[in-house]
Formats: sequence, C-alpha cells, structure tokens
Amino acid sequence: MPFGLTISDISRLLGRVDKPEGFDVVLSNGRAIDPIGDPVGTARRLADLRDVGATAVTCSVSAESSAHYCAQLDALKELSDDL
Repeated sequence: MPFGLTISDISRLLGRVDKPEGFDVVLSNGRAIDPIGDPVGTARRLADLRDVGATAVTCSVSAESSAHYCAQLDALKELSDDL
C-alpha cells in the first residue's frame, strides 16, 4: 500500500477521481503473502485490492529457498488466474 494507506483509504481516494481510459492503478499487497500456506488469505487480499480498483498488484511472497520461491510464484499465478 502506498504510504501505509488502508484498503478503505485507497477506496476513498480512488472514488474521488475519474481515471482516464487505460490508466492503471498498481498497488502493493502490503506484506509478504504465502500462496501455498495460506491460499484463502492470499486470494482474499488480491480480491480486496482488485475490488478497490487495482488493475495490477505488485507482490512480495514469503519463501525459504529459491525452489520454494518458484513454487510460491506458481501458486500465486494459479490463484490470480481465478480472480
């Protein structure tokens, strides 16, 4: 989240403006997510960001190794495909 703003803050700010055609709203997931260990929470976080107007989300994921990181990215892609 930019500047530590909450989902409610972002929703309120974006609700005040008309976004031009093709304008992307890119938001951070705000904290490391765990798509393998917490797929429900991860999907909920992504859906919350989408629902407030994010057209793209930058994510940091928790991982214990490079192989785990790659597995986390695969799981994140599958979760995001379902949104």
